[in-house]
Amino acid sequence: MIFRTNEPSSPSTEVVIDGVDIYENSIVRVRLDLEVNHHDMAVVTLAGVPGALVTDYLDRGIRIKCYQGDDGHSFYGYVVSVEPEYTTTGGVIGGYTIQKLNLVCLGASRVMSNKENNVWQAVTLEQVVKDLATKYKFTFSVPTTGVTLPRLVQASETDWSLLTKVCELHGLHFSVHGTHIHVWDPTKSISRQISYHAMLNVHARGAAEMNLPGSILELNGEFGDPFKKSNFKSLYSLNEQGNFYSDTYQRPDSEFGQRYGETGTDVLNSNASTLELAEAIVRGQSRARDVFMLNVSTIGIAGVNPGGVVRVGDFSSKFDGLWYVQSVCQTITHDRMLTEARLVSDAIKDSSKTVYPVSTYVEPVPPVLINSVWQSTYPMEEMYAL
Repeated sequence: MIFRTNEPSSPSTEVVIDGVDIYENSIVRVRLDLEVNHHDMAVVTLAGVPGALVTDYLDRGIRIKCYQGDDGHSFYGYVVSVEPEYTTTGGVIGGYTIQKLNLVCLGASRVMSNKENNVWQAVTLEQVVKDLATKYKFTFSVPTTGVTLPRLVQASETDWSLLTKVCELHGLHFSVHGTHIHVWDPTKSISRQISYHAMLNVHARGAAEMNLPGSILELNGEFGDPFKKSNFKSLYSLNEQGNFYSDTYQRPDSEFGQRYGETGTDVLNSNASTLELAEAIVRGQSRARDVFMLNVSTIGIAGVNPGGVVRVGDFSSKFDGLWYVQSVCQTITHDRMLTEARLVSDAIKDSSKTVYPVSTYVEPVPPVLINSVWQSTYPMEEMYAL
């Protein structure tokens, strides 16, 4: 069914559950939680639900589409838990005594949660992602790292955990929206163009614009690095032959501007078996971007995605500028839509830098539900330059 708030600028939200009806006007809230390196999550809250339907929702495929024009997000997943609520003082809603029912949903990546045993020899990140995508009939976009892992062991470990481990080794972020695995370099997210939006101070806008999407209702931040994060990373390691080697890497400025940090050197330890791998680990550790943090709540913007970019503005401050989206929570009720985003950066905002997009993100074709499992039906295998 279509669910829309009372605000003219709010998105149109569609909720469809495979094989089970949703009664008209029974949806009271939809919440989407998206974060880099995490499963997509959603909670749909219903009011006045027939008791006979409560358990019918469990394990069903679900699709949630939330769009403002062409800008928005589609969630594809499964109802993994149902939470009915009833109190004697709550009365009867729509003729039903189940007053509230929360449908807790995980994205289509839920299928990657079984523990597996596997061993790869001389494998790259690109090959691991391709193997996982093929296994689950997913599509993928992954950068070519040029780094070969001599040996990769998956011992009683989920495929999701394996993907997380390999991406974190390279300092890369990933998401699985629907059935598409997307891996990217967080320091090059402006070039990647996953999403771009503006979040602006409402007091600096005219009265007619105060209720427009992106108007900031609340902002709190934490700026600075109490541990004096270094701009240099040094690694010392022994390879399998017992040979000792080291590597030092200076973090370059990111697309967000001049990096903040001291000129000292952090020393890392690793069991890297090759110099190539050691260098990859050092580069990966250098991609952290948590020196500056903002938590921002705004009038709803449907298309904000983790890995995207937000321009914070109209505060007449040096923190005005571009920020990286680490996570976003969308809450839609009958009254309004609220967007809550966690934004991070490692750069000083009064420095500018010209960015030339090279490999921009391309939206995959939506998946379909085949035998109660979300699958991609249109092939997409993108390997792009890092």
